[in-house]
Amino acid sequence: MRAFFKMMFGGAVLSLALFSVQAQEESESGDDVPEAAGLEEVLVVGSRHVGREEIDSPVPIAVVSSDQLGDDADVDLDQLLSSLVPAYNVRQEPISDAATFMRPANLRSLSADATLVLLNYKRRHRGAVITFLGGGMNEGAQGVDLGSIPAIALERVEVLRDGASAQYGSDAIAGVINVVLREDDDIRRVQLKTGQYYEGDGQRTYLAGIFGMPLEGNGFLTLSGETGVAEPTVRSVQRDDALALIRAGNDSVRTPYAQIWGAPETKTDYKLFGNLGMEISSTSEFYGWANYSFRDVEGGFFFRNPTTRGGVFTGDGGATILVADLEGEIGDCPVVAVVNNAPDPAALAAVSADPGCYALNSRFPGGFTPQFGAEITDQSFGVGFRGEMLWDWDYDASLVWGYSGAEFYIYNTINPQLIDQQDNIPTFYNPGIYEETDTVINFDMSRSVDVDSGAGPVYVAVGAEYRNENFTITAGEENSWVINERFAEQGFGIGSNGFPGFPPSAETDSDRQSWSLWFDAEQDLTSNMLGSLAVRYENYETFGTTVDGKISLRLEVTDGFALRSSFSTGFRAPTSGQANVRNVTTSFIISPSCANPTLPCLADEATLPPTDPIAQLKGGKELQPESSQNFSAGIVWYGPMANVEIDYYEIKVEDRLARTSNQLLTPDDIAALLADGHTDATSFTAIKFFTNDFDTETEGIDIVFSRDFELMQGETKVMFAGNWTRTAVVNWNDELVNEQRRRELEESIPLIRFTLSVNHKQSDKISYLVRARYFDEYWEPHLFTDTLPLTGEPNVFLDAEFQYAVNEDLNLTVGLQNILDTYPTENPHSGVAGATYPLNAPAGFNGGYIYTRLSFDF
Repeated sequence: MRAFFKMMFGGAVLSLALFSVQAQEESESGDDVPEAAGLEEVLVVGSRHVGREEIDSPVPIAVVSSDQLGDDADVDLDQLLSSLVPAYNVRQEPISDAATFMRPANLRSLSADATLVLLNYKRRHRGAVITFLGGGMNEGAQGVDLGSIPAIALERVEVLRDGASAQYGSDAIAGVINVVLREDDDIRRVQLKTGQYYEGDGQRTYLAGIFGMPLEGNGFLTLSGETGVAEPTVRSVQRDDALALIRAGNDSVRTPYAQIWGAPETKTDYKLFGNLGMEISSTSEFYGWANYSFRDVEGGFFFRNPTTRGGVFTGDGGATILVADLEGEIGDCPVVAVVNNAPDPAALAAVSADPGCYALNSRFPGGFTPQFGAEITDQSFGVGFRGEMLWDWDYDASLVWGYSGAEFYIYNTINPQLIDQQDNIPTFYNPGIYEETDTVINFDMSRSVDVDSGAGPVYVAVGAEYRNENFTITAGEENSWVINERFAEQGFGIGSNGFPGFPPSAETDSDRQSWSLWFDAEQDLTSNMLGSLAVRYENYETFGTTVDGKISLRLEVTDGFALRSSFSTGFRAPTSGQANVRNVTTSFIISPSCANPTLPCLADEATLPPTDPIAQLKGGKELQPESSQNFSAGIVWYGPMANVEIDYYEIKVEDRLARTSNQLLTPDDIAALLADGHTDATSFTAIKFFTNDFDTETEGIDIVFSRDFELMQGETKVMFAGNWTRTAVVNWNDELVNEQRRRELEESIPLIRFTLSVNHKQSDKISYLVRARYFDEYWEPHLFTDTLPLTGEPNVFLDAEFQYAVNEDLNLTVGLQNILDTYPTENPHSGVAGATYPLNAPAGFNGGYIYTRLSFDF
């Protein structure tokens, strides 16, 4: 496949270039080219040439308009893009630690931080959350929080589906997403969107508005905002172990479900954006934007079984109840055996009668299920000047600052180290804060330079950029991490159970600076051939230097038919957070310490910096940037009735960065951790760390088709967008990247995905939208272990929307998402932890959704 496409597209470009130059010399480029259907957007992303249009680009670009963003049931920008750009995938992420609240997304099956995100063509700051639990191919990714941006604030979103590190810098391996804010001085709009799932849960209500006003001196100010709430969903069955407890006579187990699987609850969500521009002279203007967003999101965690959860309720591999000796000699308390899913009642009564002994079964006889949440804050501003300077150079100077913070909380849980407080043990904890602060300073210049060769002038752009990234971890409240050596010695776990608090030793405040110089050139080499070249030099204070380049070519073979191709090198530097983060989370792990060593059990895994001495014992070493090679080639056919784009791409990533698979700890390892100051190491079962120890090869095909025609005296637009992507892991260190990890990278996202939509406008008052979404099969290691594998079968989901314009200002929409209430393949392991469906279902697992939208212009 790879060789075929290289031969077909790469060879065709070169041969047709030689063949077509002479034939095209006689006519002016574009004089007889029919107007392309539906292409009105003027783009910048992917080209420094102002005015370059999508269809003229030598690389594939998808443009999602504000109208398309509005025609959907969702409000989350990640989810909206996933519905409209098939190469873009985002999942529900239930019980995924902080990733549940700041979901990672994938472009072209690469990790979330392999896509560079721009806002108004300037680099957007990263989110504070690093994906840990259940990340799959996003394991360890630290991407941008697109959920902080309200869709109503946007003019369009441009998705460059091509490697662009040489043009824009680190992270642009899979491509670039450019979010463009509205520049409107007279818009006045309020929009209300509400709906719920067919099951009767998951109600969402969001109110958004946008207001524009003119500013003196031919300027504008556009303000937008959004606020809303979303109720949780429940798609669970009762766990087998919970049922066994109930049958054994335990009437304190939570019913109907000990553990909840579903969409999290958004208790608070508001987003504010301002965008402005104004002329300050006849040759220059000032521009700027700012945003502030806050959301409080909460989800569930795993059930803590009162007869199996080690470090809280049980010891000796689940054979006995863990009883705390509160005073005197350790070992004086009664031994309470677990028989038939219940503690020996007589022995447990003896514990209760002894004031020097205590078991947490007294406080939680039916076990408990922690609730985990985060308060997510995102704020940024950008200011700049642009215009003309000496010798007809266009310039753009800017400063962009951005902040993302995640302040965690967890309740309905305990820190077993506080067991001496007995029935008064705290059940609410603040485990700490992740924060990311990025600053970017840019200065760019560009102009057209007349040259003797070629069919047109050379458009030259040069620039410089400085970046500073700062990642901090702030310790949680003392109760969330405090250690009592007496209780640690007796085998009680450490930290707020489920998400232990960050102790002072985990605090970090790490900065990293980089600066770069870049050069871009673009020229019509002949009347029908466009060529471009980009080179970038980047210097990191911790990783040294890199030089990357990109060449692109577009050949107009005949009127309305063109070939395009590009080749680039790229890089992605590890984030400051990835190099320094420390975290402990609870997951299902296969370990000799499990009651049944062949089955997964709930245990604590720690993420350590790769330079930590214990990580180095397991193979950790200083991180290095990823390097990549990106090749693409495609055909473009466009005319007055239809447009077709077919692009093949190949992305090779060397020294790919991700977290390792679990590295089980021996007693000697734990002793070494304790000696190194990890006072909570007695509760660790395994560690993970970031590594560069594998490569990947990704190839795929994008197909985009659109056609406009008249139907039933109305206007109809048909759009098809499909993607086929395959990834292979090569050259991996099987001690750090096991077979499960390899399959997650290769098979967790559907091989084929497409969207077919028909939008019909019957009149100025009535319009319809019908859409079909197809997802191919995918593989999931259920509960993050391949001992519970499942394969999700292919699915087709149908959506429909009806819009009615009551008058010029008022528009009413009624829609159905997933009309047929289609669910993914049922989970064959549902009884293990209560999940009815696969956790990684690409279109979610909540079923059909009905919604209404009311839009009013005033």
